[in-house]
Amino acid sequence: MLNNNNKLNLEEINRDFFQGKKLDEIPEEIYLFKTESYYYDNQKWVRLEEENGYKIRELEISQEKLNEIIRNASQRLVSMEEESGKYIYGFTTNTAEVMNDYNILRHAGTTWSQILAYNENPNDELKKHIEQAIEYLLNNYMISYNENLNHIKMIGEDEIVLGGDALTLLMLAEYENTFKENKYIDICNKI
Repeated sequence: MLNNNNKLNLEEINRDFFQGKKLDEIPEEIYLFKTESYYYDNQKWVRLEEENGYKIRELEISQEKLNEIIRNASQRLVSMEEESGKYIYGFTTNTAEVMNDYNILRHAGTTWSQILAYNENPNDELKKHIEQAIEYLLNNYMISYNENLNHIKMIGEDEIVLGGDALTLLMLAEYENTFKENKYIDICNKI
């Protein structure tokens, strides 16, 4: 943030701290402070170490513990899925209402991760939720242009995002590879 003359660089401040909202000039006073990050785990506080600007924790994880983490994360996502197959991704902090914005890329990626979790911890309830999520995406966001071409659109827009097509293909291919049902092969061939 300091240039060669030990002066603050406005361009770097705007880039690093204001994420699109820009300062027109450097304020007369700027307060710099250092923070430490901790998390509470198993009735003890653990300090996060900083590496390359990111807070990290080092863990030695056994395969059993890793499977437990995958299972717990997957169960949390199941609990955040509505009957329609739509995920609840978050709540507003001041009113605790469900957030209105929805990202179909996140939906496809989340569903893909659920299929991967199923591979580690298969169960019928998870499979049901995976299928609900896939059907939600296909029924609400797939656009058929003709008999040979489909695309996934962004929510509320007539915009096609290549990442939506790509993540949907990965999700459907993983579903087919996992469940061997040939349920979505035709759709895959058209995306």
